[in-house]
Amino acid sequence: MNNSNSAPPSRESVSKAWILDVRFKIDYKTGVQGCPENSAQFKGFCEAGGTETWAQVPGLRSKFFTLSQDQQDGSGIYIFLSKQDLDGYMESDLFKNFGSFPHITQLDVKTYRVLAGSEETIDMGSWTSGNERPTREDVESAVVFYPRFNIDYGTGIEGTPSNHQEFEGALIEPMNFSKMWHNSNVSGLRSKYFTIDQENKTGTGVYIFTSQKYLDDYLKSELLSNFKSFPHITDLKVDIYNIIGGTELTMSVNPW
Repeated sequence: MNNSNSAPPSRESVSKAWILDVRFKIDYKTGVQGCPENSAQFKGFCEAGGTETWAQVPGLRSKFFTLSQDQQDGSGIYIFLSKQDLDGYMESDLFKNFGSFPHITQLDVKTYRVLAGSEETIDMGSWTSGNERPTREDVESAVVFYPRFNIDYGTGIEGTPSNHQEFEGALIEPMNFSKMWHNSNVSGLRSKYFTIDQENKTGTGVYIFTSQKYLDDYLKSELLSNFKSFPHITDLKVDIYNIIGGTELTMSVNPW
């Protein structure tokens, strides 16, 4: 893969991008031959190069293969360069067949549009190894912090958004809200994607930290505490995932 694929995106590029969020429970007790009986076997498929198939998906920027810290839940977090690319993948056999595996249960699929301003917080700096592209060790050390929340446009409180345009506009000039999460302010943050599901009035932040230590520091930060206090942010739910070895093969596979 070309190292030029690691160049950060423009605002135009991120404004076209979409995230596919696929979550599921893992049943280790199916008794079906070929299905994993434990988390080591589940991860083994990815670690042995099973992820490489997804590196060929048209329009895929990156896919993160992840496992919850209790190892009972998995997710695939896909970054697509456009809605057309996302839709094409969701029509493919590769996507449709995934839900038919006996050990994949409670499949939950959502899509989110990436917001302008995210270009300030995506692909920042180097990985722990010092490389622009991650190594196996880099991805296995990294963690995903994934808050989801509802957006209340009816608070009536001055300074809070009354519609999605105002919510999105706060990330860019003149407020430049997204820059608060630049890694000059948040140590160890490799990327943060600001996203929205406009129809359902929900938002997410997809954070990639280079290590658990940096995430732990962020969890204690004033920046996160202040975010939680915003009156238009409601029903906040947070998931934390470890990234599975093999994900390095599906990172930055196409340029912005």
